[in-house]
Amino acid sequence: MHIIIILILRECLLKNMKNIKASFLWCKEKEQGLSLIEVMLSSLILSFGLLGFLQGQLMALRVSEQAYFINLADLKNGELAERVRSCSNTLPCIHEQLNFWQEEIKTLFPKGENSSATSGADYQIKISWISTYQPKLQSLYLLFRL
Repeated sequence: MHIIIILILRECLLKNMKNIKASFLWCKEKEQGLSLIEVMLSSLILSFGLLGFLQGQLMALRVSEQAYFINLADLKNGELAERVRSCSNTLPCIHEQLNFWQEEIKTLFPKGENSSATSGADYQIKISWISTYQPKLQSLYLLFRL
């Protein structure tokens, strides 16, 4: 009994497969190219992919610029600390080094601002800048003692 049912189902499937193949061949003969809707849909999908790629590139550019300015500010702060230490507490030398440092910061950083404060032998240095790709003010502080 089970074998008869399986054979009947097999025949039905084979007939349906022949009908499916015949209809597929008929559609294939009739179709000759891509329709405009298919082309528009594929270009829409491609454009979204390209937009995602460009957004990733822009984010990488922002992050690399931010890292560059943070490293540069750290380098310049450390450089000033060494220059001030080399002055061995002579006030004219320290003021000369601070003025030179302030001019460097204005030229190296976009909209660069700097400040320095002293309290005895303690110095606090701050560099601030506004990045090209990130309009938020960013700052880096350095505290050191002579």
